This record gives sequence, structure tokens and C-alpha cells, in this order.
Amino acid sequence: MNRRECLKALAALGASLSLPALAIESASQNDINAAWLKLQSSSDHGLADHPRVVLLRNDVLDLPVDNEYKAHLLNSVEKYREQIINRPVYAPDEGWDDLEVIQQVTLGDMNARWFREQQAIQVHEEKKSSHGKSKYFESSTHHEQFDIDKEYISLWLSYRRHSGCRSPENIRAHADWPIYPQASISGMAAGAVAWQSKLEIDSNTTKEELTSEVVAKVMDREYIIRGGWVAWSESEQIRILKTSHPCFSMRKYPHIETYNCILYYPEAMTKEELINNAVGITNTWCPTAHVVLSENEVIYPLEYMLQQALLSRNK
Repeated sequence: MNRRECLKALAALGASLSLPALAIESASQNDINAAWLKLQSSSDHGLADHPRVVLLRNDVLDLPVDNEYKAHLLNSVEKYREQIINRPVYAPDEGWDDLEVIQQVTLGDMNARWFREQQAIQVHEEKKSSHGKSKYFESSTHHEQFDIDKEYISLWLSYRRHSGCRSPENIRAHADWPIYPQASISGMAAGAVAWQSKLEIDSNTTKEELTSEVVAKVMDREYIIRGGWVAWSESEQIRILKTSHPCFSMRKYPHIETYNCILYYPEAMTKEELINNAVGITNTWCPTAHVVLSENEVIYPLEYMLQQALLSRNK
């Protein structure tokens, strides 16, 4: 992307917000910065409204590719928008433009997910072989898939905790420590005796890691485990139920579905906030996560992002 295109996008965005348009030919970097500061202060506009991000989003929408790939590209634009804004602007013969970079990054992320899926299958098969024909592994393909999904979460957690780019949250600095955060799993023992077990939490965990860890434990084949919960604070509590449990009866709406678990977020959470949470889960430990608003309304987060981008451009 060159400076002229960036300025055009900024001028177009400024015009849509009743801001003075820039003189495209004579604008300097100071003009760009000043207009961006004015844009930020004019209303509730964040990095998603930066001209470079807006232009890249439109470039993605114009690509002659299928909608599924576009949705993945748009997801990457939102995920890496800070890096997009801060990376140098190269001439065509000097380096990749933003559209080329976002495609490379997206393909890299998709390949990492695929590789993790293959690893999960391999680990599951190795465990299956080592157990021989034990009762534990004599089950349907349906249940075997849950075992593979659990391995996927474990591999993601392992990658995250050994990643140099990880930004852990020290929960000992949490405003409500040691009361929050909390996490536990619960179930029903023989004789219909209810039980609950609190989990020990790593002091450098994140919300995503803590939630995925509880989901992985709830996914266990043991029928005595029925669900769990994560409480990051008094107002941020997630209830987790295993849909494959024999005593699971009825879904309540809205919720997020991941593998064989349903996640119930606080009732005060808006539709957009719920979708944003689903996007975060999709990008990390469950690529198939989706939002169920009612019996007849299901939202797949990446498709939703594509629809919103199209609507925004066509206004």
C-alpha cells in the first residue's frame, strides 16, 4: 500500500464522519497523524477505524476468492490491526504490501491450526495403541473425536505457555485476588451425591487459558463430571455444561457452543460481546466455536465478521 492510497482512505473516512477532507496531493505524515487524532477524538473510534485498516479490509472484500477465505482474512485484519498500522509502508519493489502480508499471516495461522489438529490425532492414536483394547477406548467415533479435541486444547495450552509472544496476566496482581479468579469442575458421584472440586490456578494464566483448561476437564469421558465454571471476577462468570452427559437435559439461550460443551456467559452480556468472545475462542482453542442466540438463530463468528464488513462498506 502506498501513501497516496492511505490518504485516500483517510479522506473518505473523514468525509463520512463530517471531518474536513485532506488535500491528497500535498498531505504530509503530520497531516495524516493530525487527521487521525481528530478522527479518534470525534467519536468512539478505535484502531478498527484507522484508514490503513479500513483500506485493507476493503481490499480483502474485493479479492476474487471464496467467502470462507475472506472471512479468515478479515479475522486476521482485526486480530493484527495494531501491527498493520505500525508496520512500514513499502514501495512495490521494496517489500510486501499490507494485503500480501495479511494473506501470508492468515495462511500461517491456518497451517498452524491444521498442524495442531494432525498432532492431536497422532497423540490420540498413540494413546489408543498403548492402552490396547481397554474399556476406556472401546467407544464410538463420536466419543473418540472428543478425545482428539481435548488433545487439541492441550497442545494449544502447551504452545501458549511456551510461546515467547505470550502476554500472561499475573493474577496475583488481580484487583480481587485472592477471591478471584476461581475455577472448578462439578458432577454427581455414585448415589446421586453432588460434588465440586476447585482448581489450582497458575499465577500467570490468562482468561482464555483458564477457560480452555476447565472445558478440557469437563470434556472428560467420566460421567461423574457434568460441568464447571470460571469466575474471573464477581461480574465475569462463565458456566460450562457437558452436552454429552446422560443427565444433560435442555439448552438455554444465548450461549457459545464448543465441542461437547456449552458456555453460558453473564445475562448482561450483549450480542456483540458474546460474538467477540466466540471470535477469541475460534482464534485460540476451538476453531468451531459458534454463538447460539435461539433455537433457530446460530452465528458463526467469522461469517458474521464478513457480513458486518460488507454492510459497513455498502452504507
